Amino acid sequence: MPTRACYVAYKKTHPSIPIGFISAAIQQPVAALPSFAPDDSDAGTEDSPFVSARPRDKTALDLTKARLEILTLGVLPSHQHCGLARRLVRRVVDALRMSCAANAVDGIPIFANVAVSNTEALKFYKRIGLEVSPCIIRNLYRTLSYGSKDAYLVVGVI
Repeated sequence: MPTRACYVAYKKTHPSIPIGFISAAIQQPVAALPSFAPDDSDAGTEDSPFVSARPRDKTALDLTKARLEILTLGVLPSHQHCGLARRLVRRVVDALRMSCAANAVDGIPIFANVAVSNTEALKFYKRIGLEVSPCIIRNLYRTLSYGSKDAYLVVGVI
């Protein structure tokens, strides 16, 4: 599919054992929606999925342009800090670049959701140039058998 990509990384010596993976999709423009960040008046209310960590410091995600969403990204701990996740992200960006052709001159807007407790992933996304939104998305990961987790939205242009 031209708007979706999934890659699995493995060692050449053990091609049947995955050591990393990524899946991503192009999200098409949405002309009628505002930026993802809530107004300060909505942040932290029971009806809002966002909890503002720093209400005046908002990272904007332009929903009027096609953008790449990283759906899943993982690397086995024994293979982390070797550049594998960065290579997987680059591979997905390269594979889906044509679906974001209108944005190619300015770069490709990219975003992902990261559990608030996943400090290693947050550090990784910062290292590749994405910014962590100050807003927290409450209970984004609700399918976990032991409850739910809050998440940050990380955004940037690659």
